[in-house]
Amino acid sequence: MYLIFNLPVKAQKRKWEEEKAMKKIQKKMDIEKETEDKIRRQMEEREQRGRDWTVSIALPGSIVDNAQSDELRTYVAGQVCVDLFMS
Repeated sequence: MYLIFNLPVKAQKRKWEEEKAMKKIQKKMDIEKETEDKIRRQMEEREQRGRDWTVSIALPGSIVDNAQSDELRTYVAGQVCVDLFMS
């Protein structure tokens, strides 16, 4: 009951349990690292893609036609959008 590879049985069992615990901890750390890497990749992909949504509206032509130039038409359309989303 004493010698297996020149170690007492209890000491060898303790060593195996410690190795098993270390492997378990290492595996848990690897899983956490993989999860963090996955989250980081998803965030980078989201940043590269841009927005997840856009909003489109239709303006009656009579509103835009009242403006005298292209610049004023653009300004009027922008102001209508701002007013819609600020209220």
